[in-house]
Amino acid sequence: MSFDYSVFQAEFVKNLQNRLGWSKEISGDAAAIASDVIAQTHGGERHYIQSRLIDRNGIRAFYKNGLKVDAISRHFGISTRTVFRVLKE
Repeated sequence: MSFDYSVFQAEFVKNLQNRLGWSKEISGDAAAIASDVIAQTHGGERHYIQSRLIDRNGIRAFYKNGLKVDAISRHFGISTRTVFRVLKE
């Protein structure tokens, strides 16, 4: 799947509006600047961007309290491999 810059910017604008309550104009300006910075500093490179933030402390706490890895992965909506990776850190 190729990267569509215009879709990225449009989603960026919507997120800034929804999360920060910014106007479309301000969100558009901020998204354009951020997109340009990302393109200039990382253009042409391949990066993995997580689809969600992982609550590493929560995972460790559940594990210390005796919850099994399968149950932890279901609770957080992540793979068991990711749970093991967090516990190994």
